[in-house]
Amino acid sequence: MAQEGAGLAGIEEAVSRGALPAALRAAEEAVEAEASGARAHRAWLRAELGDLEGAVADAEAVDEAHPAAAWASLALGRVAAARSEPETALLRFDDAAARARASEQLAPQVRALLEGARVLLDRDGPADGSAAVGRLADARSLLDEGDAADPSLRLKLRLLLARGRFVTHDVEG
Repeated sequence: MAQEGAGLAGIEEAVSRGALPAALRAAEEAVEAEASGARAHRAWLRAELGDLEGAVADAEAVDEAHPAAAWASLALGRVAAARSEPETALLRFDDAAARARASEQLAPQVRALLEGARVLLDRDGPADGSAAVGRLADARSLLDEGDAADPSLRLKLRLLLARGRFVTHDVEG
């Protein structure tokens, strides 16, 4: 939203100076920034709904510098997981978590940690259970410290924690 406000202020300032070409450039940049954020969220929604090709197309069109790029990385991680590419999925989820952390977005950061844990639990390699539990602990800390508006995040966390406890034979958690 700060980006949107800065874009509008730039447009208004350029118009007030009579610099209409500069105002038009500022307007085009503001529209592209808004479109990039919408594409990132649409990419994630498409990935969630199983439209893998649409998710990839939208995610690849997102400006890497946009704060919503974390959602595009999440979408690409979901696509990789659906295509049974766990290493790629984990890299995408790590990227999404880092982008979300850098832009101080709680929901995509927690989602990236949960999705990464799910991929590790599904892969079930020798150290995957412990690695998954580590991601789940990080997700739990973020949820306890932050204000996540989406109650499904806590439910996903509980379900994945149960799986993690089963895999690691840790009944205490």
